[in-house]
Amino acid sequence: MPDVFWMHSNVAQKYMENDLLLKLNDYISQSEDIDLANYYEGITGIYQLGDAQYAVPKDHDTVALCYNKAIFDQYQVAYPDETWTWEDFYEAAKAITDAGQGSTYGYSIDVGNNQDGWWNIVYDYGGYVISEDHKTSGMDDPKTLEAMEFLGKLIADTMPAQSVISENGSGTLFTSGVTAMTTQGSWNINTFYTSDNSENFAWSVLPYYDQNGNGTADPGERCTIYNGLGWAAAAGTDAPDAAWSLIEWFCKEENQVKQADLGVTMAGFKGASDSYPSAFEGMDISAFLDMESEGTLVVRPCSKYTTNWETMMGETLVGAWNDVSTMKNACTKIAADIDGASPIRQFFSITVPLLSPTIFFIVQTRIIGALQQFDLIYMVMDTSNPALSSVETVVPVFYRYAFTYGNKGYGATFVILLLLIILFLTVLLQKAEKKFVFYN
Repeated sequence: MPDVFWMHSNVAQKYMENDLLLKLNDYISQSEDIDLANYYEGITGIYQLGDAQYAVPKDHDTVALCYNKAIFDQYQVAYPDETWTWEDFYEAAKAITDAGQGSTYGYSIDVGNNQDGWWNIVYDYGGYVISEDHKTSGMDDPKTLEAMEFLGKLIADTMPAQSVISENGSGTLFTSGVTAMTTQGSWNINTFYTSDNSENFAWSVLPYYDQNGNGTADPGERCTIYNGLGWAAAAGTDAPDAAWSLIEWFCKEENQVKQADLGVTMAGFKGASDSYPSAFEGMDISAFLDMESEGTLVVRPCSKYTTNWETMMGETLVGAWNDVSTMKNACTKIAADIDGASPIRQFFSITVPLLSPTIFFIVQTRIIGALQQFDLIYMVMDTSNPALSSVETVVPVFYRYAFTYGNKGYGATFVILLLLIILFLTVLLQKAEKKFVFYN
């Protein structure tokens, strides 16, 4: 390992737990330039384990909405602004998709566009991806499922096929004019700034989900997932003092301001990114900073095994992107996989409950059908067969008395008896349905 390097939230916990990083607490306490209170708390917390600090924030990022003004003008749709809810977003994207007739779409994100895409919607709805203690999944939380249901509507009505998105990438589809909107992280600004048709691009804050219905974006209703790299040093370095000296130099305020001045990235030091939009002359990217003042910062979901469950999550959601009716099933399976449910537990806790409406319908109709069985017994079993009395149902008995013996009154009694039995069993099954059948 090198002496000094960047650390990322995807692997930070694994590195820290395995004592691969140098503890910086003593250096920080003696430094005149580094006070962790001046850095974004969420980014600082990513690189903490217990009381130990293993990295100093290098930068931070936010997510904003980029839109193609030319496409909006072509289809006479109003530009996005800070008043947009996610429903407004959907209506605009659908209007463009409908008018585009297969050549232009309103929006596109792939399964892997999580931080810069659908994770923001999940948190706007009050859901979550990973619990704050990094131990359990929130993909089966009711609010998460509500957000994913909305995402399914976006996928079905406003996006190209998943295979098209996967093969080309949502960014490429946007810059090539196939889609009118894309949600992107600040780390990707330069891609759009240097695009051939960048003069058509503009940025806005993300839409919000009006959870309480008061018509304004309250805290927690317009979220941006944010992340940040950290400057760290190897635990086994032969020059820990020199390694810290370099980290300290990179992270002190004046150099944090410098990287923002140059348009490299937004700073990890709070208040050091004000000059960042000036680095992109001719394009207003202030929406990324506005997401901090007008929105809620949510630390990028992570755990010790982020790369594992993130890959699994993407693979599982491909099916839901292709068939949005399976979105809930996919989310529930993701939660079970992250939480470590065994295949047997997944079968009885997920598969069987999801199939329970179908199982109930089959059981009920088959029981009623069995009680009404007639033709098979009538054709196969001769009246002289000694086994007849052991296999015949009520209906053959009714037929024999009513039509063979001509005793229709006695035969009708069997029909009424059969009706009462079916009614009794139906009532029992309907009561059982409330306990054992799951429709939501």
